[in-house]
Amino acid sequence: MGCANKENSNSPQLALNKINSIVLEQGDLLFGKFHEHMKISPDGEYFIFTDRIRNKVFVFTKNGSFHSVLGEGGRGPKGLIQVVGFDVNQNNEVFIFDASQRLMKLFDLEGELLHTVGMFENTPFSVTAFGMEWYDGKVLTSILEDEFLNETHQSNLMAIMNMDGSLDTLFGTHDPFTKVDNQFSFFSEIAYDVRNNELITNLESSPYYQVFDMETLEQVAYGGGPSESYAKPDSDVDMYAPISVKFKKLTDTSGMAHIFFTDRYIIQHMQILTEEWFKTTDQNAKKNILILHDRDTHQFIQEIPIESIIVGAQDNRLYFFEDLNPDNYTIGVYEIIEAE
Repeated sequence: MGCANKENSNSPQLALNKINSIVLEQGDLLFGKFHEHMKISPDGEYFIFTDRIRNKVFVFTKNGSFHSVLGEGGRGPKGLIQVVGFDVNQNNEVFIFDASQRLMKLFDLEGELLHTVGMFENTPFSVTAFGMEWYDGKVLTSILEDEFLNETHQSNLMAIMNMDGSLDTLFGTHDPFTKVDNQFSFFSEIAYDVRNNELITNLESSPYYQVFDMETLEQVAYGGGPSESYAKPDSDVDMYAPISVKFKKLTDTSGMAHIFFTDRYIIQHMQILTEEWFKTTDQNAKKNILILHDRDTHQFIQEIPIESIIVGAQDNRLYFFEDLNPDNYTIGVYEIIEAE
């Protein structure tokens, strides 16, 4: 397909510069495979992950030492069955949303349960984000309204939920790219910038992103566009089609796995689905690419191929899963610099 974004020849070429490697020390505790989302405490002292096998939340210190586990199996007070979203606030409190039980549970970093509330129980929409965020003492998540299941672009995009379980407000609309993406897609990645009070969202099937001013809840930018490596399916992908048919149509197409930001850049993490990945579900079999845009002008800068999966960003540093072996989970810490 055509390429709307060309590399900006007037901008200096950028590269990733490695700062540090952190190995997660599990000690006597076993953990499985972490979701490709990492939360970093606002003070930078703790790394927090969800284990997608055990559905618990694991906390490590910034040097990789094991700190605690939040939650336990089952339906007890601390029980978690299906962790969908989580985040950590300025007080080092972690909310965890259990989609199976429709419960939001609040823990401290020592694993003590502070609060439990039913959430999203009778709402006319579905939650569509793993990347839930704290926002002004509330929970921010992307959603899809039930009445627009087949017309995604008409649905509100975001919900702000109070910590008593009630709905505060809905705002935004889904990326209009859903009308032409040839996929039944409604999952959006989100990133909330506390300093600038801005929300950045990226539909997983779209090369575009939206920026919202959280003071007014209005869209202030619609950036991005197809870069050189971006490819969408050639024809509609029926969500009810056999898996083998969907795999064939989606092989070598692109998906946006994450959206991040630094002071200078908005960063899309694009993955290209390969035949090997469909056969093995090995995350390392996907092709990973960072797409950089100027934070102020939203002008495309360049693509940067990467060998591992980016899972977090904070204070102008990027964090990657460089080794997914549970015995040697390694996080690489990088910064973006001008290439020599």
